Amino acid sequence: SDGVLVGTKGIPAHARSVETAQTILGSSSARVEIAKPGALADPDDDRELFIAAWCAHPNLIPDEKIMAVPEPQEEHDGGPHST
Repeated sequence: SDGVLVGTKGIPAHARSVETAQTILGSSSARVEIAKPGALADPDDDRELFIAAWCAHPNLIPDEKIMAVPEPQEEHDGGPHST
């Protein structure tokens, strides 16, 4: 298998993870990892997130994939809720 570097854009800070990367690349990659883990730590860093992916062939990686990312669930403090 070949190792390739894939740049992703527009992933919200709360969704930057290996799991999201694997979802984006789907079955085209056998293994993925975040190329620069420090990019996960900065919530204001909206630059490209680079993913190292190992795949059977680089042509299997999609050029573009549009997907919806759900907002993070807010933690409830157990107090009264306004309606």
